[in-house]
Amino acid sequence: MRLSTVLFCLFSFLATVSAQIADHVVISEVYGGGGNTGATYKNDFIELYNPTASPVDLTGWSVQYASSRGSDWKVTSLSGSINPFGFYLVQEYGGPSGTTGLPNPDVVDNENLSSIDGKVALVNSADALLDTVPLPSSYVDFIGYGSSNAYEGMGAAPKPSNTSSVERKAQFSSTAATMAPGGADASFGNGCDTDNNGTDFVAQLSVNPQNSSSPIERLNDSSLPVRMGVALTRVEFGKVVLEFSTESEVDLLGFNILRAPDSTGPYVLISGFAFNPSLKASGENNAGALYSFTDAKVEAGKTYWYSIKCVGSSGKVEQAGEVLAVSITDPESFQVFQNFPNPFNPVTSISYQLNAPAHVSLRVFDVMGRQVAVLVDALQPAGAHSAVFNGAGFASGVYVYRLESEFSPGYSQTVVRKMLLVK
Repeated sequence: MRLSTVLFCLFSFLATVSAQIADHVVISEVYGGGGNTGATYKNDFIELYNPTASPVDLTGWSVQYASSRGSDWKVTSLSGSINPFGFYLVQEYGGPSGTTGLPNPDVVDNENLSSIDGKVALVNSADALLDTVPLPSSYVDFIGYGSSNAYEGMGAAPKPSNTSSVERKAQFSSTAATMAPGGADASFGNGCDTDNNGTDFVAQLSVNPQNSSSPIERLNDSSLPVRMGVALTRVEFGKVVLEFSTESEVDLLGFNILRAPDSTGPYVLISGFAFNPSLKASGENNAGALYSFTDAKVEAGKTYWYSIKCVGSSGKVEQAGEVLAVSITDPESFQVFQNFPNPFNPVTSISYQLNAPAHVSLRVFDVMGRQVAVLVDALQPAGAHSAVFNGAGFASGVYVYRLESEFSPGYSQTVVRKMLLVK
């Protein structure tokens, strides 16, 4: 008896980053006491941190400094990239005191920062800001510290000194002690950004400038090593096919698939990345990837629950989501499935199944009816098939795929579906 009716189930996953973590490069530490009396470091500095899983090209960007109530913005131009979860160090003015030089800076300039109050902006251009209180639309990130008259949120960051900096927190609950070297949050980066300088920063006596060669600092490891996309299940010729996508991956080993007879369990491991290459990850993938698993050991009329577990390089296992698959006996077996993922960027898979040999024509058209791709044009045997459409060279928008199957002269079936390319 053949299983062919398909139940599509979409589900959303846990995200890796809470709303308190920035999705852009941030100003992570500012120190204006360099070379002053009592200072350890000889130079002022501005440190940046990238809390995202993708490198960011800073070429053409700038960091800009103004006094606590000034509008004369001093521009330091940037170049090069900042790595995912990495740092970028800007060296500024050096004074006569201090005993220690900064780590090799990524950029060197000579702007004299105040040790107790001032304003620093990260701008995605080299054009100087004009206003005493710049508009948020004019910068990527901003910090006003001490008695500054401009800041993000309800108040300025704490007042530093010749011997202390202002440092961005790793998470909202971080303190100066937990952010200090050896502290509980010291290795989790500086990504906390609630757009309130007064609560996003601490005054830090343990001044610790970091550059692009410093070890990367991941976000708090209570998060998953992956940002998931969507998933679906379908039944093809007595087998359950589970497909899911990721949007980004960090130190990810792969996925394990567990199955249960109902939602309460017990869940039993039925496949995993250790022995199934299709579930193995590449470690780090900023563009995301597609994964699939086929479960052949199912019975007609039964319901199955699948649990997807992601495994990080530390060995930590976290649940990524659950999806319900239902097997139904049905004599109709010619099926064309919705492409997966959908929307997609730039690659998607189109699956279909034939109950008899047929000549298959699978073509893609734009909304004007113009053919843009021929994915299949061949005689194919009965069974499950799939084809990949790569939209890398096409504009965003709605596309149509048409599958025409000719089973015998004069007898054919045609299915047309829409799909959405989003870049």
